[in-house]
Amino acid sequence: MSMDAAAVSGWAEQFDELCRRVATCFGRKDLRRRAEGYLHGLLGRVDRKNMWQLAEYLGDQTSHGLQRLLDRAVWSADDVRDVLTRYAREHLLADDEPGVLVVDETGFLKKGLKSAGVQRQYSGTAGRIENCQIGVFLVLTGSGGRTLIDRELYLPKTWCDDVVRRDEASIPPGVAFATKPQLAKRMIARARSAGLRPRWVLADEVYGSDSTFRRFLESNKQPYVVCVRCDLRLWTESAGRQRVDRIVADTPARAWFGHSVGDGAKGPRRYDWTAQRFGCPTDDGLVHWLLARRSMAKPDELAYYFCLSPAAATKADLAVAAGERWSVECCFETSQAGDRAGRIRGSLVAWLVSPHHVVDAGDGLPGRHACRSGHIGDEHCVGSKGGSRLIPLSVPEVRRLFLAVLTAAEQDLQRLLDWSTWRRRHQAIARHCHYRAREP
Repeated sequence: MSMDAAAVSGWAEQFDELCRRVATCFGRKDLRRRAEGYLHGLLGRVDRKNMWQLAEYLGDQTSHGLQRLLDRAVWSADDVRDVLTRYAREHLLADDEPGVLVVDETGFLKKGLKSAGVQRQYSGTAGRIENCQIGVFLVLTGSGGRTLIDRELYLPKTWCDDVVRRDEASIPPGVAFATKPQLAKRMIARARSAGLRPRWVLADEVYGSDSTFRRFLESNKQPYVVCVRCDLRLWTESAGRQRVDRIVADTPARAWFGHSVGDGAKGPRRYDWTAQRFGCPTDDGLVHWLLARRSMAKPDELAYYFCLSPAAATKADLAVAAGERWSVECCFETSQAGDRAGRIRGSLVAWLVSPHHVVDAGDGLPGRHACRSGHIGDEHCVGSKGGSRLIPLSVPEVRRLFLAVLTAAEQDLQRLLDWSTWRRRHQAIARHCHYRAREP
């Protein structure tokens, strides 16, 4: 299947419709135009997405207009968040599909001391203690793709207790200290209020090891697969309360099974897994599990998960759910959020671009539902003329084509589509050969 220039040209109309939906969040026409221009700039060929380069790309004389949009202008970031959640729910989830919610955090490195919440703290992005801000984020994943839908800025206790510093950073008086799991609970509660009933909630050990976070999910009858620390203790009939690493260490070899959780840059992400039930089913029929993942290349590398699942869920279902947690990393890599958006408030506007890309990639074009089963082979590539194979449309490829829709003439657009097909065919060949070379 080759791409059609008419179908790609229709993306501009869809983008205009998205801008009309979010326009209600901005009370003034000039702010609406600024927000739409900001989105166009994020899609454009700008080396770095900072304010002055975006303003130069848009033809502004200074960057003051864009800076004011993200800083002092009066508009509701929460309203933009709600529009984004509804848009993602409509377009990324099929009929009656529950989807998956993923909680994770990331750090934004800073050099100064004035940005809200900045201090020396551990940043997973850098892998060490750095001067940074920390944001907690919520990702929605469905058959149509994945996108960031909510955010909370982590405000350390030292900031909450410093009135002068809070005033300088314009932090509202009502903002009190909240742990990262508490911030995650707020976002999940908002997602549920918006009508989302995910099949799973996924999180790393910062959240999974917090008993109040797990009880919050259980009180809402919400299945989850959360990573926990190795020193978490569970009750066993044979030995009483025991650490999860000791429980897993005593697991017989026959209880382990190999399972792939998807394709990675170096081939299928295949691990050894083991799972065992704990306790009695809840009144709602949900079952607790202890799940463990072991690297095939390095057997000493283990990860531990505590799970709450429907009784019909299998061990393989739990393993696949645990593997989906890494979708949040893909969102961090492909989103326009971060320092380029200037502030966490402004990142909400930037995220509108992300689900728009995913929706466009599935409307009349190949690639929307490909590469989800996690096996090697040509069946993952999308068919084209002559039986050749193409990789699915990636977010960067859709960005490139969407920019062409806005700037290129019809004949130039067709030439770009032909080059896109050529790239995707050769990328499919390269990936196939790479995977084959890594087969045992």
